[in-house]
Amino acid sequence: MIIEIVNRIKELMESYIKPAVAQDGGDIKFRGYKDGIVYVELQGACSGCPSAAITLKQGVQNMLSYHIPEVIAQTSSLKRCTPLMIKGERATLRPEFTAAVVRLLIEKKLQTPIKLFSTGPAFRYERPQKGRQRQIHQINFEVFGVEDSKADVELISLAQHLLTEFGINKNVKAGNQLLGDSETITKYREALIYTLQSIKMIYQKIAKIG
Repeated sequence: MIIEIVNRIKELMESYIKPAVAQDGGDIKFRGYKDGIVYVELQGACSGCPSAAITLKQGVQNMLSYHIPEVIAQTSSLKRCTPLMIKGERATLRPEFTAAVVRLLIEKKLQTPIKLFSTGPAFRYERPQKGRQRQIHQINFEVFGVEDSKADVELISLAQHLLTEFGINKNVKAGNQLLGDSETITKYREALIYTLQSIKMIYQKIAKIG
């Protein structure tokens, strides 16, 4: 039973959670499962954010609990943060805005629905690469308490409008990462598992032939 739960947790993390964390310049690793608690390790830029625990609790834990009822909580160990020495003290550079905005929403008990805007520099731990520098400037919009998909359309339209106003919309394509409702996500998960299992069987056959 436990082995089955662990396999489902790993599968969910690899398919959904890890790619999402990677987009923010970080990485998340499964470290164990015991008595309904999932243990993970957060690395990279995301680990440097003081509100990473809130992001995990509200995001990762909710997704795990939704798909795997046996999961009641999760805990994380944070490594490889992005430290900055200021007069002998350690400070953490902001990797992104969403986690801090969520913390603001919770700590100040803001009423929803609500729309929030933020902008400023953000920093990543990983070495610079094409299209991803150590320091970036981010314009961030958040909508809380609205389940209607029209909110997603509004944000995408807003982003497209800003790019047009800034004169940098050439060769830019707008899109989103929404997988749909719970029924669609379930179908996507089943299709993904089937595809990955098929690929695994092919490689196993190749390994036997070799």
